[in-house]
Amino acid sequence: MISVLFLLMVSCSGKANEKQEGSVVETDSNEEIAAPGAQRLPSTRVYGIESGYIKYKSKASGFDLITERWFDNYGALQYEEIYLIMGEEKNGSSTLIRDGSRYTWNFDSTEGQCHKNYHAPKNSYDELTQRQIDRYGIKRLGEEEVLGRMCQKLSSEKPAKTLQWIWKGIALKSVSEFGKQEVTIDVVELTEGKVDDSKFEMPDGVVFQDL
Repeated sequence: MISVLFLLMVSCSGKANEKQEGSVVETDSNEEIAAPGAQRLPSTRVYGIESGYIKYKSKASGFDLITERWFDNYGALQYEEIYLIMGEEKNGSSTLIRDGSRYTWNFDSTEGQCHKNYHAPKNSYDELTQRQIDRYGIKRLGEEEVLGRMCQKLSSEKPAKTLQWIWKGIALKSVSEFGKQEVTIDVVELTEGKVDDSKFEMPDGVVFQDL
């Protein structure tokens, strides 16, 4: 699959939407939308750093929507949780990417879905075709600093008007318009370094249906 622009969708109902790695939104053409980076990376690399942890925060219907992502091997291994905390209850879902498959399941569920032959979106702007750039209205807007890191600033027109700030294939900030609602997503924590292998183990007690 081809990647062209990062978008993280949130639900107006206050529930976390299921996401693909890199906060990907699928289009009718079966292309994926992911974060373009400034440099060409080897095809197996999603990020420009080998291992680390990312925490995102945004607002969904007055609640904080949290995304936590752990990754290794430049993004070939990923585990992610996206959730809302309402009162003392944590509601959300998990995603695990490993061995060329993508597994998703809701918290406390015994059933999940498995997408075989999954390829994590490449976050390299230089790998985009001119057709994709034209189709989604992607523009480079120079560079700006976010969290002390110099980022490439990009804009897109489709599937929603979005500004994003990309560092080593990671969107440190994005601002999107969904109708009259503006959604801002910020990285509130980013650390580089080895992640415990237990994060990428298959969950116990969950049966996955192949899709």
